[in-house]
Amino acid sequence: MRIRMLPAITAALLVCASTAHAVPQPSNCYGITVGSVTPATSAKLQPGMAAPNSTLFDIRLSSAAISSSTKVTALGNGVRIQLPPNYETSTKRYPVIYLLPGTGGLSYKSWSEMLPTTSIVGNREVILVMADGGKNSWYTDWVDQSVAQKWETFHLQQLVPWVD
Repeated sequence: MRIRMLPAITAALLVCASTAHAVPQPSNCYGITVGSVTPATSAKLQPGMAAPNSTLFDIRLSSAAISSSTKVTALGNGVRIQLPPNYETSTKRYPVIYLLPGTGGLSYKSWSEMLPTTSIVGNREVILVMADGGKNSWYTDWVDQSVAQKWETFHLQQLVPWVD
């Protein structure tokens, strides 16, 4: 598990300060193109699954490093992010925890749908980043690139700098 420090407001996550639970408006950079940003919802996401007063949202994205084909990912390329309470008005720096799903069709939503994020972070003020890992990627750059599957490149050279 990789933990990194980042400023309260970054180039990638420019948070709207108008409401306590504003959905961020991330920018395109580091090879990542943002498609949509929405509050996290799902039939499996029950009340109490996210930390109290946190902001949990989904980002649909694209990258030349990984295909958005459902042959490669369970739901297409996505990232679920949980920001701590008062993130948008805070000047604190927060550690980041990257939660990577296993293989076999799990998605970026799997962590927060299987167990409450409070069981992962407790009462710590951290940023959780739950990124897609492909159906069977092993988080490596595949030799066969007939369908783009450069998962190591995506996670280490695109996603981490994008969040930071």
